[in-house]
Amino acid sequence: MRIHTDILTVSDIYAAAAHAGGGDYRTSPVMVDVTEHGSRSRARAFNVKLTGTSTRRPNPGQGGHTGDTYAATWDEWGMFLAELFRRDGAATIPNVYPGMGDFEYQTNGRFNALTPENQHGGSGHRWEFMGTPREQECATCGAIRRF
Repeated sequence: MRIHTDILTVSDIYAAAAHAGGGDYRTSPVMVDVTEHGSRSRARAFNVKLTGTSTRRPNPGQGGHTGDTYAATWDEWGMFLAELFRRDGAATIPNVYPGMGDFEYQTNGRFNALTPENQHGGSGHRWEFMGTPREQECATCGAIRRF
């Protein structure tokens, strides 16, 4: 995922990953791989890959899958991104979240207070159409995502 920012640093990226995994980077199940790049719209951009507690393997992308890692869950990504948006409300994730307000709308504010202990299990949400156009709800925990 590419994140464009004027404020965030590599340290912020690592801190957000630790936050998504419980707060202590030494024991966090959420690990981050980050590289810094130029950006046409902001001072810099970061390419970020997270691994976490999902029961699924990460998307190999162009580099192929290596190691014995598992993908980050939707909730782990959400807690990670929420922490980044708290640090820089003007950050953007092109074609996904143009800003903090859109992130909160699309996730129904789920990550304003979600903690790692209260996230949905590693097998993932069971998204179902519940009657509202462009909206799905998890059948087991009630989380909502909008498109």
